Amino acid sequence: MLAWRNFSSDGGAFHFLLLLFLVKERCWPEGEKRESGVCVCVGVGLFRGRVCFASSEGGREEEEGGAMVQAGGAPVVASAPTACQVQCAGCRRILNVPSGILNFQCPKCKLPQVLPPQLRSQGLARGIDNTKIQLPCANCRAVLNVPPGLTRFVCPQCRVELAVDPVKLAAYMSSLSQLNALGNGHGAPPTVSAGGLPGDAMDDTGWNSKQLHGASGFSMEEINEVALEVEQEEDEAGTIGDTFTDYKPSKLSIGQPHPDPIVETASLSAVQPPEPTYDLLIAEEMEKSGALSCLQLETIVYASQRHMQHLADNSRAGFFLGDGAGVGKGRTIAGLIWENWKRGRTKALWLSVGSDLKFDARRDLDDVGAMPVEVHALNKLPYAKLDSKTVGVKEGVLFLTYSSLIASSEKGRSRLNQLVQWCGPDFDGLLVFDECHKAKNLVPEAGGQATRTGEAVLEIQNKMPDARVVYCSATGASEPRNMGYMARLGLWGSGTDFPQFSSFLGALEKRGVGALELVAMDMKTRGMYVCRTLSFKGADFSIDEVPLENRMQNMYLQACFFWSSLRVELMAALDALTEKKPSQNQLWRLYWANHQRFFRHMCMSAKVPAAVRLAKQALEEEKCVVIGLQSTGEARTEEAVNKYGVELDDFVSGPRELLLKLVEEHYPLPQDPKLVGAESDPDSTMSEEEIRACHICMAEDASQQFLECTSCRTAVHPACLSPPLTENSDCDWYCVGCGQKTCDFQVEKRRFVSVVSARYEEAKSRKSKILDTIRSLELPNNPLDDIIDQLGGPDRVAEMTGRRGMLVRAKSGTGVVYQARNTKDVTLEMINMHEKQQFMDGKKFVAVISEAASAGVSLQADRRALNQRRRVHVTLELPWSADRAIQQFGRTHRSNQASAPQYRLLFTNLGGERRFASIVAKRLETLGALTQGDRRAGPSLSAFNYDSVYGKKALASTYKSLMEQAEPLVIPPGCPSGDSAKIKEFFHLCRQALLTVGIIRDAVGVNQNNGTIKSSTRPSGRIAEADLHDVGRFLNRALGLPPDIQNRLFEFFVSVFDELIRDARKEGQFDSGIVDIKASTIELNGSPKTVHVDNISGAPTTLFVLETDRGLTWEAANKLHEDHADGVDNGIYRSKREWLGRTHYLLALERSGSSPKAFRVFRPASGEAPREMSFTELRSKYTKVSSSDQAKAGWTEDFTISADQCLHGPKCKMGSSCTIGRRVQQVHILGGLILPVWGTVEKALSKQVRKSHKRLRVVRVETTTEGRRIVGLHIPNTAVDAVLTGLNDLQVKGLEDSIG
Repeated sequence: MLAWRNFSSDGGAFHFLLLLFLVKERCWPEGEKRESGVCVCVGVGLFRGRVCFASSEGGREEEEGGAMVQAGGAPVVASAPTACQVQCAGCRRILNVPSGILNFQCPKCKLPQVLPPQLRSQGLARGIDNTKIQLPCANCRAVLNVPPGLTRFVCPQCRVELAVDPVKLAAYMSSLSQLNALGNGHGAPPTVSAGGLPGDAMDDTGWNSKQLHGASGFSMEEINEVALEVEQEEDEAGTIGDTFTDYKPSKLSIGQPHPDPIVETASLSAVQPPEPTYDLLIAEEMEKSGALSCLQLETIVYASQRHMQHLADNSRAGFFLGDGAGVGKGRTIAGLIWENWKRGRTKALWLSVGSDLKFDARRDLDDVGAMPVEVHALNKLPYAKLDSKTVGVKEGVLFLTYSSLIASSEKGRSRLNQLVQWCGPDFDGLLVFDECHKAKNLVPEAGGQATRTGEAVLEIQNKMPDARVVYCSATGASEPRNMGYMARLGLWGSGTDFPQFSSFLGALEKRGVGALELVAMDMKTRGMYVCRTLSFKGADFSIDEVPLENRMQNMYLQACFFWSSLRVELMAALDALTEKKPSQNQLWRLYWANHQRFFRHMCMSAKVPAAVRLAKQALEEEKCVVIGLQSTGEARTEEAVNKYGVELDDFVSGPRELLLKLVEEHYPLPQDPKLVGAESDPDSTMSEEEIRACHICMAEDASQQFLECTSCRTAVHPACLSPPLTENSDCDWYCVGCGQKTCDFQVEKRRFVSVVSARYEEAKSRKSKILDTIRSLELPNNPLDDIIDQLGGPDRVAEMTGRRGMLVRAKSGTGVVYQARNTKDVTLEMINMHEKQQFMDGKKFVAVISEAASAGVSLQADRRALNQRRRVHVTLELPWSADRAIQQFGRTHRSNQASAPQYRLLFTNLGGERRFASIVAKRLETLGALTQGDRRAGPSLSAFNYDSVYGKKALASTYKSLMEQAEPLVIPPGCPSGDSAKIKEFFHLCRQALLTVGIIRDAVGVNQNNGTIKSSTRPSGRIAEADLHDVGRFLNRALGLPPDIQNRLFEFFVSVFDELIRDARKEGQFDSGIVDIKASTIELNGSPKTVHVDNISGAPTTLFVLETDRGLTWEAANKLHEDHADGVDNGIYRSKREWLGRTHYLLALERSGSSPKAFRVFRPASGEAPREMSFTELRSKYTKVSSSDQAKAGWTEDFTISADQCLHGPKCKMGSSCTIGRRVQQVHILGGLILPVWGTVEKALSKQVRKSHKRLRVVRVETTTEGRRIVGLHIPNTAVDAVLTGLNDLQVKGLEDSIG
């Protein structure tokens, strides 16, 4: 029999669950018996782009036929030897094809077809043996009968050695048992566990009942394909709605409105902070002066209120100020300091990232009227007691940097202890960690070490348990691991569910993005956190792809070939060393680190022409420009200046200097013959530890060389011999002790030195040729110097970086000169502030910033500044972390601005460059989840996030496909469907490429000249287990490949990645964070019910029951159709297959610009589907309805019936709890405080049958009439009772514990 499924990029291929894996060993372990009993029961192949499953009778007589379940769960019955059963590729009916017939036509749909080769020959496959387990071969995909308990065997078809993965096997058997429990009523086919009889009759509509009863006892029903389709759509979760809502304080009415529009994520806005109880002393003063806005005063109230509470360990509770860049955190801190000053707390510590920000602190304090509060810069003070008579700092604000916090004097006095002494043991003043993301690496990833800064931040909090701690940063927790220093939030430790931070971290990482998003909401609910951001209304974001220009393309190609050749040269040089070799690991670490740095520099240089064009265009439009980058190239520039002098012919090429340094300092050379001493002489073998005395003069002079007889070990000085033995002596040496003639050591020494010299000179010559090649390469200049030069030089461009000097064009116009950035009037410490002022005053209209200016510096179109031109922010190079990216974006988008900026993010069209975007995108997603309660809060770079769990799976799949160890999940780029020759050619090119960058190792048949694999060889070599999932390494190394193969390889990887994401969505396993539930009407059904109260905070957990109507009326559908009438294939479609006498309808509208064609799908019962449908899938399953009356009648019928009935019909085994395709349904959402009950809910959901119901989903809804926003966990209808029971048990246990 035969069944097939479409294999296409849009519909996705049907994949076997790989329970078997290839065994690398080519021999069995000694003493292990190879068991038998494995036979092929199903043959698998490809036929015209479709995956075919074939089984036929034949083979040895002792094998009996049987029943099996194949593609899509369709049961297949072994046919009689005279015929076979085939599933039609068109209407999918089952046909009996007599023996000997190769070409046939379906009697129903009239589709001409050809019997695949798998069914033309006898003996290929056999029936299922129901006493064994059926598993697919990991190599040829043939389904095998495997005896229980057999773990290692050889596939009878392809002869590949296999082993059973017991973990996957257990999961597979568990899923089969769940399908048996479901039955057909819920749209899932039963699993047949007992064999049928050969020759059983079968009609063209389904399977006979004798086959289907078996051990499961179910009768077979026809599958409703539309129900499965809709179930997949609903499992893919909701849609993404508006992310932000306008913000204003909900429970306070003091202060003036903020000068700029402020927004909050819709998720955070759905929860309310506690009632304010703190009496603000500075409220009246601020209302009169208007120095602080209403939201800044709200922050001071909640921070002060939080500081009145103590945690379970008696330390004072802390507060997290997470407002976005530019909202005005600095002035809020100043207001908080002034409030505490009024309360008599006249000492405060203010930590930040740069000492020059002290001037901003002074300005903010003056703005709020806190002129009496002095600001003392700690870096200007000695290490003595600060309150002593000599220093005289009795009160005020000590302003220090995180670097100062870990500093110490030459005598061992530390700044930290100095601060603790100044504050005193009972210090209850403010301890402000401004830009606190600086301390984020307190808890590093596996293999890393905690930073001294993170440890010091935690230590000073421990030494000041009563201090009023404020964590302040727009990027304070880019991922949960980085929250380790926030000990005063009370999220872990005594009195919580998490005894230490590691358990808190483990819980968040286990439960995914949804848990991260709930952390932010819980913190706001408890009054320990606020997070608002400037509205990006008016700001423009665009990601511009910059193709490589011809000149840069040639440079890049030459560089790729050179690095490949250099790697071969280094391997040859290492192999040529006969004496003690240097550490190869260290050499290759340096090689790959410089490789990454080199090509990152090349990518940045490739974007310089585009950045300059954008800057000049902006200047012509009366705008000003801010260009952001990370690498200044200072180290390479200073090396070149030290080497060649301060006057150079041209700007320094960073890539060239990097290569020169790598080869000059680390090329492995043999031992220098000049250094060959006595330890290299064949006859001089004495140990340095031995006490030697000359046999002639009896002197023990260790400074003189000894000669030792190889026979009697007698030692003498060469000068004591008669005649004395010198370097040029040709006479033989006779031992004075035994009289024996020893070897002619002088001849041997000269021969030895000659060999060493020749080898050394040859290696030096090869090294010299490599250096000459590097000098001859055409490589780009340092981008920073290049940009400044092309945009008018330092007189027209303000530079805010951390470098000390720069190269400028000589006044003569020829050559460049190195000069210091500071001048007589401006110190190096103040140069960035001076350059900033030049820009803000309109004396310079272009600014270039690096990380040194990415925290606390304001470059927006400030209404108070002379330069109010609109900013065009060009990101030439994204920083490696989202924290730094957000800081850089926030330099030009801040409060009190005359206009919002334009952001232009530049990327080359090189696939490997996405390595850097990938890292930032990953951080931006988790950063938005933690600090803003919504992972979509930041600028969207999620399309570039490949460094994820799905990225790692995609990489492993990609590698296995390239090594031809597994079938590719998708068709490779540039390979027509079914063209195996093209696919093999692509795989061969990719293997060559991966070999040149060190991903494939130990390959045979390698061309020693260029390191590539000979085309005639089969796949060889290996990919290390550690590399299989290392996306970072893959993208790093991919940068060093020629652009063409780099892009094709990356496209293949991304296609696999997208396919895995689609599969995860279909299986309900994709963690999409907060999703919106959309419906035409959403209303609360009764009052919310409190189902749990936290014993610690008293915050409630509430169950909301909502009635939703997701339907789309005929009038609305018809209106949509009329609005898109220009599409030829747009219209109402009817399903080709009937189910229970009914067909189903949908509206398909082509998405403009899609290639291949893709359609938005609307259904009567559920409105717009979350996924698009390809034109191929649409035509195969649906027929366009030409009659308007017929379309209206069918649509209306679907709409009406779906009000109280699911798609499985009135006899659905799930009953009223089934929501598949139901238009009107109840939705249960658990809101309020979630983290304390998360584990209880998770346990209840784990017992659900549907995979999508097992997953914790954080959802957001807004009621239609009242506009009330609700965010919480979506509880499936079938799980409500179990969840409520679990919460009740948890509440009772909590009460018992508190009483006990």
